[in-house]
Amino acid sequence: MNRFLLLISFFFAPLCLLSQDTSFHSQLEGYWTGSFIRNGNSTQSFSLDIHPLGDSLEATFKIPDWVYYRPINSTLKVKGKTIRFESYYGEVKVVWDSLYAEMVGECNFAQVHIKRALRPPRREIEYIDREVNLGDITTNAQITKPVGDGPWPTIIIVHGRGCGSKDDWDERPEVLSQYGLAVVTFNKRGQANTDFPCGETTMDLHAQDLAMLTDQIGKLNYTESIGYLAYSAGGWVAPKAASQTETAVDFIVSVVGPSTSVRQQQIDCSVYYLRDQLGLKDQAIEEALAYTELSFSKGDPNEIYSSMASLLDSARAHNWITVLEKDDIPVSADKLDEIWVRRNDYDPSQDLKAFEGPFLSILGGDDFVVPYRENASYFKSLFEEVGKTNYRIAVLPSANHGMEHGHRMRDLGYNRDAGKWYSYFKYDRVAAGAFDEIIAFLRKHQFIE
Repeated sequence: MNRFLLLISFFFAPLCLLSQDTSFHSQLEGYWTGSFIRNGNSTQSFSLDIHPLGDSLEATFKIPDWVYYRPINSTLKVKGKTIRFESYYGEVKVVWDSLYAEMVGECNFAQVHIKRALRPPRREIEYIDREVNLGDITTNAQITKPVGDGPWPTIIIVHGRGCGSKDDWDERPEVLSQYGLAVVTFNKRGQANTDFPCGETTMDLHAQDLAMLTDQIGKLNYTESIGYLAYSAGGWVAPKAASQTETAVDFIVSVVGPSTSVRQQQIDCSVYYLRDQLGLKDQAIEEALAYTELSFSKGDPNEIYSSMASLLDSARAHNWITVLEKDDIPVSADKLDEIWVRRNDYDPSQDLKAFEGPFLSILGGDDFVVPYRENASYFKSLFEEVGKTNYRIAVLPSANHGMEHGHRMRDLGYNRDAGKWYSYFKYDRVAAGAFDEIIAFLRKHQFIE
């Protein structure tokens, strides 16, 4: 009998080994969650989606905190129990524990722990390309929305300064669509595909374009309510466009968008950026403010240009040139009116006061471009002047103009209650609240569930 059992074991053992070998890939395929670990108390979560790609496996790496950015795809490198893949932080190398479906290892600056997990439910998303007629030009837009007829609350993402592309927004349209939103991105006038010179665009033109786009999107059969998600200088364009549309704009979300005029924003930026960001002295700040005043001056062009050129020499010497964009610097006296502030001189106060729908302003506590103190205060005073109550101003601590903050060590000092000294490593991330505030705002006003 024992011999018989031994023979059976001998016969089936190769089959078991074969089963392990042939199921190797299938055991790795699937959805995994993990963490980068530093200092024993700091973690950064991520997800890893492993799926077939030809004869190999592909790893799709994503950090949920980096909600603005697209995942990283790389071929999974498998050698025995050692597995390698690419992350935002470079190559990750882990050892696989197939018995418990976990992995442990490291990247170039942190320890790593990964576990197989249940894939979270997701809406199926579709992408619709549209050509938009803006009268003198046409541009291209893309609508990212849940599959189905809807109707869906629709949000148009409004670019900041410059002439951006519909493809600039990385993961944001997909993330918003998971909450039941149709999201419209578009090539701004002046973007290469529009055949219009970026240097000839104006705030008026951008607002007219956004108003026309809004009216065309508003007529689609799957559009329900419609609103704007405006970034930076888009915070000027959005209320100006809302005052011109035939289709009612139901809400505006302004992310690091100014409440002040273009002139005042340039003044505030000169002070905060040079003093608090670059640590420059009063002379540099005074020169930058003088340059700003000249940028808006309506006197003799030759005298203005000569004075600006002289200040620019000092700007290079005293290192405040970095506060200026390329199109803040005139190339000659006869082209003075081509600089950005002259083409886009605008005060949003009347359009902001006239907007009746819910309004959300998200400002960064560490933003030197649109300083939160001046802008939060002015938003509040404008809205209180007209008795507006359906607004919220959210200031995110330590968030910069990009709504992010980078790696840093944090020392929290000695805690008497715990009897311990606390410190931790703060990972690079999109600022907490950058998306949460938007979703909470839309839910509060019943645009989404």
